[in-house]
Amino acid sequence: MIRKLLYGVALALSAAAPALADNWPCEVALCMSDPRGARTESACRPPVDRALREWARGRSVPACRTETGDIALRRTIIHWDDCPTGTRMTAGESRWAALGKFGTGTIPSIAQTPVLVAGAGFNASLYDTDIPRACVSGQSQDVFMTLNQDDTASTVTVYERLVLLPRQNKVRVELWLNGALLSTAKGI
Repeated sequence: MIRKLLYGVALALSAAAPALADNWPCEVALCMSDPRGARTESACRPPVDRALREWARGRSVPACRTETGDIALRRTIIHWDDCPTGTRMTAGESRWAALGKFGTGTIPSIAQTPVLVAGAGFNASLYDTDIPRACVSGQSQDVFMTLNQDDTASTVTVYERLVLLPRQNKVRVELWLNGALLSTAKGI
């Protein structure tokens, strides 16, 4: 799979090879397609660093022009990793969650202090916060309880399995050729 991917990127870039020295976006695209990391090769550091500076200034990196089409580089921020296998992200916009034990009674016993979590509809870009993402599985039940000193009650969803993923700000760069995703570089 990786060989196929690198072959596809190399093939697309081969048309730009004569102008590669003057076409730094093509150098960036080639470096970003390296599965060992975009900055592994010393020759890749200057063009990749230039691209990172452009993105940090809010600018885009120009497309790499080839005979087979344009390779676009798109930078995004990943706020959380994907949920572990066997779990799913909570569905609410933003809510309280807790790990619990389910028995024969009607109310599960809470095994930890409830935490505010980010669900599927939570827009992380609107908040400067460290709210974790909740990945859950198994049974769940809503419990109405007091969470703070002013006796304000909130609904807490108690889950059989709860995995909290800390918020991060990882950079991901996607390489697109004629509207089709070629590869994704993470953690640059």
